[in-house]
Amino acid sequence: MRVLMIAPEPFFEPRGTPFSILNRVVSLARQSIQVDLVTYPIGEDPKLPGVTLHRARRIPGIRHVPIGFSLRKLVLDFFLLIKACRLLARNRYDLIHTHEEAALLGHWLAKRYDVPHLYDMHSNLLEQMRASLLFRHGPLRWLGDRLQRAAVCNADAVITICPELESYVKQVAPDVPTVLIENMFDAFAEETVSCDREAARRRLGLGEQPVLLYTGTFEAYQGLDLVVQAAPRVLALHPEARFVLVGGTPVQVRKVQAAVVQVGVGEQVLFTGTVPAREIRSFIEMADVLLSPRRHGSNTPSKIYTYLRSGRPIVATNLQTHTQVLTPEIAVLTDSTPAGFAAGICELLDSPERRRTLGERARAFAAAKFDTAIYHGNLSRIYHAAVHGNASPAGTAT
Repeated sequence: MRVLMIAPEPFFEPRGTPFSILNRVVSLARQSIQVDLVTYPIGEDPKLPGVTLHRARRIPGIRHVPIGFSLRKLVLDFFLLIKACRLLARNRYDLIHTHEEAALLGHWLAKRYDVPHLYDMHSNLLEQMRASLLFRHGPLRWLGDRLQRAAVCNADAVITICPELESYVKQVAPDVPTVLIENMFDAFAEETVSCDREAARRRLGLGEQPVLLYTGTFEAYQGLDLVVQAAPRVLALHPEARFVLVGGTPVQVRKVQAAVVQVGVGEQVLFTGTVPAREIRSFIEMADVLLSPRRHGSNTPSKIYTYLRSGRPIVATNLQTHTQVLTPEIAVLTDSTPAGFAAGICELLDSPERRRTLGERARAFAAAKFDTAIYHGNLSRIYHAAVHGNASPAGTAT
């Protein structure tokens, strides 16, 4: 099988959707499926056997793409479409596999070139558009809703990454085959060289202080302001603790650094900036508590699956973005307030036994539910459903 995958993302960059795309293509390559990946002219060039990378035309002045909807994405998407059309004109593909807003192009391309179309839905496009000033007016919100529905209804099959998105697809397009494939698979897991606790701490000049770790982007919806506001409350009771924040662009890091200085905890909060994806797990290994302060959103943060597998205890906000995977039996779930988040952290700092118990339960939960064989099998079955019009007999696509 030969697949044209269209990914309107900087690839590769260590953030949610690019991680998911990486896992998809690695899984497909392991199943002997040849992938032509069309993506933005931005990001690293990972060497992926079985995957041919095709970048759209580079646009002068565009070197970075922010998360979410933006006008610069529209410009890049135009040239992404041109690149995809050229490949479709030259080659015969068995399937077009689109990510995010490329699904709006995928239906037209599928009809024009008579190729089935699989939509990989990482988030609700309407939510992304609502976060943009351009789409906050009534008529444009209506347009965003129509575009999202059209993307789902016109696909031959749909992948979703969390239960809330799966429910949306089944509601608006009950006849379209769909499967939930959570971001449980880590393509870097086998390549990552483990770093012991002491070596990881030495890199940051740490001793045996308790480490409270956040990894991920520094976008507003991630809720880092909650960490900043909770930090003085935590450090008043546990002055020996240290917060370590992994990720963020230089501009974003400087902004959060200024915020922690303003609340008086600048010396106890450490920043690494963006680190190579293969190094993230080494930071997790040195942590005592893992943090996910997200404020809103429908999709489960991809970091949650890595957190669970690590066996470290998790503190997360008690919102659906987390609770569709996390429960009180495997994580501390808190109110989305500085006092609530700080109380959750202190609960774990006060009790090593509680940390150990939650960490062990989280690791066991991940091992039982998030098996890589399930990931590969579900991806194979939804491909069968998209190409042949129905799920395989043993499939989970519905």
